[in-house]
Amino acid sequence: MVTAELDNTDLLDELLLKGGEAPEPGDFMQERVIHKGDEEAPVPILASSLSSAGYVTVYDTHTREPSDVNRNLLEFQLRKLHSDGTRAFTRKKPALAPVRGFLLCLLHADRPERKEYDRIGFKTCIKANLMTPFDVESHMKARHKKEWAIIESNRLRKERDEDRAFQRQMMKAMSTAGARAQKKVKSLGD
Repeated sequence: MVTAELDNTDLLDELLLKGGEAPEPGDFMQERVIHKGDEEAPVPILASSLSSAGYVTVYDTHTREPSDVNRNLLEFQLRKLHSDGTRAFTRKKPALAPVRGFLLCLLHADRPERKEYDRIGFKTCIKANLMTPFDVESHMKARHKKEWAIIESNRLRKERDEDRAFQRQMMKAMSTAGARAQKKVKSLGD
C-alpha cells in the first residue's frame, strides 16, 4: 500500500468520524509490579496508571476487516491507498461483515488428526476461517513450516506405500490369471 495526499476536508471528516473506541492492547493491569525490590532499591515499584493516545478501530475498504490503530498513527493509516488508488482504510464501519471462510488450519484442535499431532508434539493453531484448500496450504507453509514439512512427508510416504501395495496386488492378480490361463491351455491341449 502507498500513501497519498488526500483533500484535507476528506481527511478531517475521516478523523472526526464517530467510531468505536478500541481497547488498549496488551495486558496492562493496575498495581502491576515493575520492580520487586532488592538491596539497591528495597521498596517495590508498582505501576498505577497507563496513559496513551488511545486506540481506534479502522476498517479495510476491500476486505472490511477491522484493525486497531493508535490515534497517533491514525492520519498516516487513513492516507494509505490500495494498488487501484482507492483509500485502504476508513473509520466508518461497513454495513456488511467481512467475508470469512470456514476451513480449519491442519493444526486446529477440532481436526480429526489432532490426537496424532498431539502425540507427535505439534502445537495447536486457532485459525478457523480459511477460504480455500489453497489458503490452508499457504497458511501451513507460512506459519507452520516444520509441521507442514512433516505432514507432507508423511502424506507422500503413505501415498507411495499405497501405490506399492496396489502394484503388488495387480502383479499377484496378473500372475494368478496367467497361471489359470496356462492351465486352461494345457487342459485343452490334452
